[in-house]
Amino acid sequence: MRIILYLAAFLSLISCGENTTAASREEPTPTQDTPTPNEEPTAAMPNELNDIEDIRTTFAFITSEIDNGQLDSTAFKYDCHGETGGTVTYFSHRGQLRMIRHASYAYSHHSAIDRYYILDDQPFFVFYDQESWIFDPDSDEEGATKSDITEKRFYLIDNEPVQCLEKKFTTRSSVDDGPNSQNTANREVACSGLEDLQKTYDLLLQHRGQREELQCFLE
Repeated sequence: MRIILYLAAFLSLISCGENTTAASREEPTPTQDTPTPNEEPTAAMPNELNDIEDIRTTFAFITSEIDNGQLDSTAFKYDCHGETGGTVTYFSHRGQLRMIRHASYAYSHHSAIDRYYILDDQPFFVFYDQESWIFDPDSDEEGATKSDITEKRFYLIDNEPVQCLEKKFTTRSSVDDGPNSQNTANREVACSGLEDLQKTYDLLLQHRGQREELQCFLE
């Protein structure tokens, strides 16, 4: 049961029409190539990260804190003329940030969720999940959709990437047993896109005390 709790996805929905895209999907269950909780709960979070195993352990600790409701959380929403927007949620323990979740959408057909797992105010693992969908031109089923999904995982030590993994797959609403995060293998890739995520992280960090809805603050 403990492992199941640790692997439970952070189930969340984003408002303003995001429910048709990535925000409405369950988060992928961690695989061998992603940070995975240990068999037993860690007694304490590591003081420093020296390798990917340390990243896995720390990820597991933060995941268990969130699942068990042990972290404080605050959030704010933003909206840019109804075209783009999102929700930013901060999870912390005694004032120390543990994780930032940024769920965003653009023009109703595009959405993304990026999560920054944090130790000593520095992200050590970033999970980025992006989805774009269209009505499926190859399906005879009325209203059927086709979604192109990209997942990226960045493992960081001292703000430097030590490994980057990627999954790309396409799902169709008219197909029951198609590709998904669980049956698609990670592949190791160059760490492209990390600089943009780091800029977003820095901006999110600046707005940590925000409570009221904002307009186009990411532009």
